[in-house]
Amino acid sequence: MAVTLARKFGSRIKVVEPYAAALPKEFVGTEAELIDLDTALEQTEILLVLVDHDQFKAVPLAERFDKQVYDTRGIWLDQPQALVPEAEAEPLRKAG
Repeated sequence: MAVTLARKFGSRIKVVEPYAAALPKEFVGTEAELIDLDTALEQTEILLVLVDHDQFKAVPLAERFDKQVYDTRGIWLDQPQALVPEAEAEPLRKAG
C-alpha cells in the first residue's frame, strides 16, 4: 500500500520504518522519503499505520490527537474518531 501511495503522491509521502536504513527498491523514482517517527509526528497531518511496531504502539495520544489517523492494525484504539461533515456522512450511511 505504501508503494502505491508513493507512486501516486510522490514527495508528499513520508515513510517511517524504524528497522530500515533506506526505502526498498520499489520506492525508487517515487520521491517518497524515509523519515524518523519524531519527524513524522511533527511534520505530518495524516498517519497511516500499516505495521504494529512497538515504537508505533508507544506513541501517546497527546502526540497524535490532532492527526487524521488510519490505523489498519488497531494499535491506537484511544484515537478519537474524526468528525465527518454531514454532507459526507449521508453517502457513507447509504453505502454501509
